Amino acid sequence: MFQEYCKWIYSGVIPPLQGERAGLTVQEKLCINLYLLGDTLDDMQLRNLATLQMCKSLEMCDALPTATSLAVVYSSIGSYFRKQLVDYTVARTSRDQLEGRLSLYPPEYVQEVAMASLHKALITTWKCVAGDGTAYLEPEDKSTT
Repeated sequence: MFQEYCKWIYSGVIPPLQGERAGLTVQEKLCINLYLLGDTLDDMQLRNLATLQMCKSLEMCDALPTATSLAVVYSSIGSYFRKQLVDYTVARTSRDQLEGRLSLYPPEYVQEVAMASLHKALITTWKCVAGDGTAYLEPEDKSTT
């Protein structure tokens, strides 16, 4: 990773994303390692680059970060990188997708996803959610009519 860092310092180019075939795990590992190196070297530009690369990777692969990657992120990486993963999860994942996996994820991540989801719900106006109130009516039992 340090060798890639040196190349980046001199050329301004980071290893290219590997494409969809490589999957998110390869991309996650690269981005996390770059961020960790940037953190160790106190290089904000490298941390920001790793964060942007992770964003591209998430969009390209359209998948949730793995539990292993989240464990690494939540044990050693700062809040901006974490926030990106939480916001991505809230924006792109359904409850059904998350429900079976929650026990695999770091508790802090689960809490942050829950809080971000609540925040998202709070900024949605009541009128948009409730409409005229008919969404909350019990359905009529068609067998009795």
